[in-house]
Amino acid sequence: MKYEPGVIEARGSKNGKVVLTDKRETTGDPKTIRLNADRTEINADGEDVAVVRVEVLDELERPIPTADDLIIFK
Repeated sequence: MKYEPGVIEARGSKNGKVVLTDKRETTGDPKTIRLNADRTEINADGEDVAVVRVEVLDELERPIPTADDLIIFK
C-alpha cells in the first residue's frame, strides 16, 4: 500500500457507546518549537525544578510526534 498523507481517527467503545476518540493528522515540516512548563513559579533555593516539555511544531502549529531535531539549551 502506498503512503498518502491524511487523517486517521480511532474510537473506543464500551457497551456500544463511544467513550474515547483520538485523531492523528499528517504534519508538515518542522517550523518552530513550543515550551510548556509544569508550573509558572519555582523557589529560588537552588533545589526546586520545573519540568519543561518541548514540542516541535509544523507551520499550522501541529505537534510533530516523530520529530528528532536537535535542540540545545544553554
